[in-house]
Amino acid sequence: MKNLFYALATLLLISSCSNTDSNLFPDDPEENDNVVEIIPLKLVIEETQRNIFERATFSLFPDDFFMLWSLEYVYDSITWTVSNIEGRMKVLEQTGHSTRFTQQWGHHFYLPGTYQTYILGYKNNEIIYSDTTEIEITNTKDFLTYNWKDINGPIGSSTAYLDVLCDE
Repeated sequence: MKNLFYALATLLLISSCSNTDSNLFPDDPEENDNVVEIIPLKLVIEETQRNIFERATFSLFPDDFFMLWSLEYVYDSITWTVSNIEGRMKVLEQTGHSTRFTQQWGHHFYLPGTYQTYILGYKNNEIIYSDTTEIEITNTKDFLTYNWKDINGPIGSSTAYLDVLCDE
């Protein structure tokens, strides 16, 4: 009988113990108010392989239900950069009482290679979120974006090239 009592008491003691006791560590409501939920950013490229001088179109898609004001609350700024190329493009920029947001942009690459492109979300001068996509740039054309054998008369258009990266 004594052994049964000790076994029952030991079982009761073990089952009543837990890793944490909520009474010892109460929730701090002020701490929960300061936590900002990060809105994930998805960097998308229309085509992952382009020729030099062909326009590569990039888009930024936050979560499905985003509104611009929610991006402003979570991020101080969002920038786009490319590996092995100096400069960056400001995708979200807040200055004074105004905010500028670019959801889609184009860029021309002038040298062949494989490039990593990065979207970086900043809060208080720290990167709090990033996403990466890769693009392969080839040089398979004879002249700019044309092969000589494919030209059968006047081209009929003018061409301009855009480098959106700045040195700021």
